[in-house]
Amino acid sequence: MLNREKAFDKLDRALKAYPYAKSDYLVNAMGAYKFKEMFHKQYYGDGAWYTFEDIQIRGPEDYDTVLTQLYGDYMTPPSEDYRNHHSVVEIIFDEGKL
Repeated sequence: MLNREKAFDKLDRALKAYPYAKSDYLVNAMGAYKFKEMFHKQYYGDGAWYTFEDIQIRGPEDYDTVLTQLYGDYMTPPSEDYRNHHSVVEIIFDEGKL
């Protein structure tokens, strides 16, 4: 069996191996889009604030390049066939049967 603490420690060391200041590229190593999630640091710049619903979030200065690389034509909604593939399932446990 894999030791969880050792695995997390190894992952943490790998993610910290290249300091931000010395790197030209940024990578979401845990992302689902693999190499599509590697960007030159210039696209992020110093970051920018964006309003999302009722909160402010920080994102890349050049969000258009980042979103286009990840999703292609992100401004055109997908056809009905490709929408809402993520469904929510509620599981209710009967505590007397656990």
